[in-house]
Amino acid sequence: MEKNNFKERRQAKRKESINLIFYMSLSPKNATEGMGKTLNLSKKGALIEIVNKIEPSTPIEMDIAIKEKIFHLKGKVVWMRQKSKDSYQVGIEFETPQDFPI
Repeated sequence: MEKNNFKERRQAKRKESINLIFYMSLSPKNATEGMGKTLNLSKKGALIEIVNKIEPSTPIEMDIAIKEKIFHLKGKVVWMRQKSKDSYQVGIEFETPQDFPI
């Protein structure tokens, strides 16, 4: 789908969904962990907002609290952008597709 010269690359539709997360980046050089939130979710990935910078291609593990269930997921960082002095948006691709109750 092209819109304003932008080609959509996602293979799964994203749904806006704000959920609490705990994450651990598994970078051998700069492992970090913390809390954050999802901004949207799909079967194959998530957009999260966190306070730590995590570079693309970094493996990541995260727990997402959705309704009354915790999902433990593994994936990798696909992209990252700084939103403010201490806020980053990070695109995550999951290792395995998920069926979230959203």
